[in-house]
Amino acid sequence: MADPVIITRHGTSTPTTGDLSDFQLGYDAAADTLYIRDGAAIVTLGGAAFVPYTGATGPVALGAQTLGCGAITSSSTVAGTKFLGPEVKTDTTTPTDLTITTGAAKTLLLATPVYKDINIAGYLLAKPASSAPGVDTFRSTGGTDTTIETLAFAVDEKVHGGFEFQHDYKEGTDLVFHVHWQGIAAPSGTDNVQWSLNYIVTRDGVTLAAATAFDSPDTAIDTQYRCYRTDFAAITGTNFKIGDQFMFTLSRVAATGDAYAGDALILTAGIHYQADTLDSRTITTK
Repeated sequence: MADPVIITRHGTSTPTTGDLSDFQLGYDAAADTLYIRDGAAIVTLGGAAFVPYTGATGPVALGAQTLGCGAITSSSTVAGTKFLGPEVKTDTTTPTDLTITTGAAKTLLLATPVYKDINIAGYLLAKPASSAPGVDTFRSTGGTDTTIETLAFAVDEKVHGGFEFQHDYKEGTDLVFHVHWQGIAAPSGTDNVQWSLNYIVTRDGVTLAAATAFDSPDTAIDTQYRCYRTDFAAITGTNFKIGDQFMFTLSRVAATGDAYAGDALILTAGIHYQADTLDSRTITTK
């Protein structure tokens, strides 16, 4: 097949087969419309008077215009390596499911990953035999008791937990551990709460590595009953894979700045992570 050569002609009226060679483009400046000759037919490609071509070839998106055949129907087949367009609609006539069939051991892959959470309710985290947080209830504005219990952390109190990396995790990317919490005692002004994380990441068939410990930055609290989020620095995930096990100890530690004297009531704790597939291709491999 020869290399493609695009030749265009222009004028101020609709071209005829006498004006264009086969597959040559013609532009009508008066109507602002582009045409192409296909054998004995002059096919409109753009402009207000667009008439879709109903030949055998599939459509190719070009801005708001369409080159090729008319609307794709339930029996249409569009072959190619790329689809460029802002949306896929399955409700233009009768609403239908969107069925996507991939090849064996293949799946949908997001070139631009998205973020997801693995969050664990604070009340479900395991309390140690000593240095365990007490139990308190969340308070709404004005101090009304919600009757919903959770763990209430003073400085040097801790809990333990763990989870598995989900199968939509983009392997090799960083994680951000975070804690959602509420302060129900009035701060003295602008006070601070700080947390510490001690964690291990492992997988089946390997021995445990040494644990890694680091502290979060201070999170300022200046409003009674307000909820806050503390983000740790990113955990480098270069070697992390789906199915890895993340075990941790979460402790409240003394703040660097002025310390908040009240308890920090935990809502949830967990990680933000990047996802690039719906799930994994097999049970154990991405």
